[in-house]
Amino acid sequence: TELARKAIYENGAAFMAIGEYERAAADFERFVTASPTSDRAPDAIGDAIVLRMGLGDPGRAEKDFEAMVKLYGARMPARLAAVAVALATTFEERSQWKDAERILRGQASMLAKATPTVRVRADAALGKALAAQGKKAEAEALLKSVASTRTERLVAIRADADADRELARALIAIGDAKLYFADQARDAAMKRKIKKGDSASLEEKRQAVAEAEKAYAGVSAIEPMPPPRAVLAA
Repeated sequence: TELARKAIYENGAAFMAIGEYERAAADFERFVTASPTSDRAPDAIGDAIVLRMGLGDPGRAEKDFEAMVKLYGARMPARLAAVAVALATTFEERSQWKDAERILRGQASMLAKATPTVRVRADAALGKALAAQGKKAEAEALLKSVASTRTERLVAIRADADADRELARALIAIGDAKLYFADQARDAAMKRKIKKGDSASLEEKRQAVAEAEKAYAGVSAIEPMPPPRAVLAA
């Protein structure tokens, strides 16, 4: 009955409120199976995905995500794109780079319809996954695009608190991309040797150090607010 289906959702919400996340996720999944057309169903499956990721079960979260795409993909592509990036990020936190790449490549068409901030995060996540797998050329092409993002364009589209959070996540992605190239410039400068009595090698070393310093300064210059993690690393 409708009353019974409503009770499943309410049980899930109650379990989530008291920190019983496994039981909450299970009830939200049951509710979506029983009432896929309910107005509450997209939020229920979304909460289940977040809970499964928080519980350290990205495999189960991915199954819920697949169900969400099947049921609501046509209605809310932007929201699902953000979930795809979050899921890929969870895989990356577990060093499951191939899984992160698979998620992001598999949802490429959906991610193309995402908000600019989510697209930046998606490119950064895919670049990171590719770099971890040694796919340097493709990774650096993506990370270079992220690092060169004009942040004023992202700032201009903020509309609410959720958009502010997305902007903060995008700035972190931009900071990490800039830091990636700054670290490379530093390593290149460190490898340059100064030959005794060779002024040319000394000048090349100075230029390389200056390039690295400039790259690190670019991390701190991110507007409207440089991401603290990248600034500290720089």
